[in-house]
Amino acid sequence: MRPHLSPSQLGTYLKCGEAWRRRYVEGHKVPPGIAAHIGSGVHAADQSNFTQKIKSYVDLKPSEMRDIAVAGLDARIEQDGVAIGPEDGTLEAVVGEARDVTSSLAYVHATQVGPAYQPVAVEKSFKIPLERYGIDLIGYIDLVDDKGRIIDVKTTSRRKVQDEVDSSLQLTTYSVAYWRENKAWPSSVLLDVTMRDGERYTLESGRDHNDGVVLASTVEMVWRGIQSGVFAPAPAGSWYCYSMDTDLLFRDGCWRPGWKAEVGDVVACYDGLTGLLSWQPVQHCIRKPWRGPMVEYAGRGLRYKVTPDHKMLIRSMGRGRWRTSPAGDLVGKGSICYPVSAYLPRQGVALSDDEIALSGWLCAEGHFEDGNAAVCLYQKSSGQYYHELHALLQRLGYGYKTWHYDNCDKLRIIAAAGHYVRDKVQSTKAVPNWLWDADARQFHVWLLSFLKGDGSNLSGDWHNWSASQKDESFIDQLQALCSITRISASKGWSHGAFRLSGLSGITERITESAKAGTHFVESSDEEVWCVTVPTGFVMTRYRGRTLIAGNCSPKWCGYWATCPFVAARRRAGEH
Repeated sequence: MRPHLSPSQLGTYLKCGEAWRRRYVEGHKVPPGIAAHIGSGVHAADQSNFTQKIKSYVDLKPSEMRDIAVAGLDARIEQDGVAIGPEDGTLEAVVGEARDVTSSLAYVHATQVGPAYQPVAVEKSFKIPLERYGIDLIGYIDLVDDKGRIIDVKTTSRRKVQDEVDSSLQLTTYSVAYWRENKAWPSSVLLDVTMRDGERYTLESGRDHNDGVVLASTVEMVWRGIQSGVFAPAPAGSWYCYSMDTDLLFRDGCWRPGWKAEVGDVVACYDGLTGLLSWQPVQHCIRKPWRGPMVEYAGRGLRYKVTPDHKMLIRSMGRGRWRTSPAGDLVGKGSICYPVSAYLPRQGVALSDDEIALSGWLCAEGHFEDGNAAVCLYQKSSGQYYHELHALLQRLGYGYKTWHYDNCDKLRIIAAAGHYVRDKVQSTKAVPNWLWDADARQFHVWLLSFLKGDGSNLSGDWHNWSASQKDESFIDQLQALCSITRISASKGWSHGAFRLSGLSGITERITESAKAGTHFVESSDEEVWCVTVPTGFVMTRYRGRTLIAGNCSPKWCGYWATCPFVAARRRAGEH
């Protein structure tokens, strides 16, 4: 048999020449992921159904399709093995879940995909001789129906877009093979896509002579590269990214645009196994132009804007384990939970609860006089917490005097007590540095006192609250502290001040109804960024809303662990 190429080989070479060399020159195969096996199982059921339907004009029963699909899944797993990651669970659990998904998808294909087409050719082999190069372009056309359409049936967890059917090299190759046999181009080419949740849709396009010319040029380029021994690796810029106005939480407690991160910077990271946050170094950074679709969600308590393949951490509302999903698969879906806060363990501080509470009051209603040690607090005598503030100062044993004014009272801490407050508690109205080391209980003590002094909207159990400050940096730091203490906090602007709305004890937010119009997929021409961190997930903020989501994994293929174009330290998880 003389040398040949196939559509899958062309795709592999164009994506990563080194992966093509490893697979087709060295013969090094890597086990596919479970998603590929699910697709193979459903494909086996479709092939059986459409093959017999050419003559019978009748589809197989759903039960028969399910049995064939699951058997096909098991056969491929036994033949090729399966690659699973540590976050996927045990092999038994992965395979068990895959059988359920395969059976469900086979039912959709039996009841929706099969009835949509009357086949005239199934898995039709083709060979396009390219005499100029002494090679053949070979493959199999999945399905041709009685309307002259070429159909590529897919199962996927990632929502496909129109550009994928318009530019599919595989469908172009099928169309050229169709033209060679029929002296006419197919009436159309279709991607018939079934999502993992059972949603089915089709994307349609066409092909003509111009597409054939592009295919010929592509094959020529690939073959010349192979003959010349040119196997360029995929660029690291092939990653999944965030929009430029998405922030990261840095170790100094500041939110900054993620594109400003550098290797070695320490940021807040989430561990999907422990459910905890930690400070971890950035291992790699990427910033690149992006021209294509972006997925944006704009709900009340949740916002994000990412590339369609970006890894999102989600789970079903009220139940289930956390799992990852491409952002493109979540468009239009309601009742999905996203993590927005978690707990970052801290050692605690050597201050009493009353001293911590005083700090909260000072940040809200404090004033530090110039030229002396006095520290003042302002509160209306008719205020709900006026007597509670007096009781706090009396328990602390601080000497203070009260001045009565028309609008409010001034409680002035004097002499030695004022020096102590400035030295041990805080000396400005800014968020005290020690608060970043306070444990969760201590932070809640501080926050409750701050909210009482701030005059905020505060529910009886302070589960639902809001706070306003003209100092944006104060609100930013408070939001950061909330996000690492299991509190959902959203930043906004209202009545001339920055506003923070909090839900204490809330670690996840739920998408609104799919009919709410909050999900968008729009073509974009902008720059995007991402980072790689040891735990795989980072704390982000987009337009005032926090979100824990995936970082960029540079592992673009199964040859990552031994790829000579990836530094050994990066393969080992170092930067």
